Amino acid sequence: SSRILSRKDVIENVAAINRVSVEDLQWATWMMRSRRFTTWNMVGDPNGEDKGLFGKMANQNKVEQIQGFLIPLIDMANHAQDPNAALKISVNRWTREFDESSTFALRALRPIRKGE
Repeated sequence: SSRILSRKDVIENVAAINRVSVEDLQWATWMMRSRRFTTWNMVGDPNGEDKGLFGKMANQNKVEQIQGFLIPLIDMANHAQDPNAALKISVNRWTREFDESSTFALRALRPIRKGE
């Protein structure tokens, strides 16, 4: 419950700073959260020691990072109980992180009939 109260406090503060109503900010926040794709990635610990170019990549501690993406139209593509498609996300093959080479693709899981 303290987590919920702290989110409420944050929303009220952000609304006040930006001179918007709490209700409008809540609506916008919920719209964004309901349409985003969330990924959980293991990335290098930013507080970890730098062990050189190759040592850092190979030996660095990993931490979980949560990222959300808004991908136009894909969020509307598949809301079925038994989905016929899945989102495939590709990251940089060398760093294993999101960057300008990352891609998103909606891939069919089975043949899809016209109108389905």
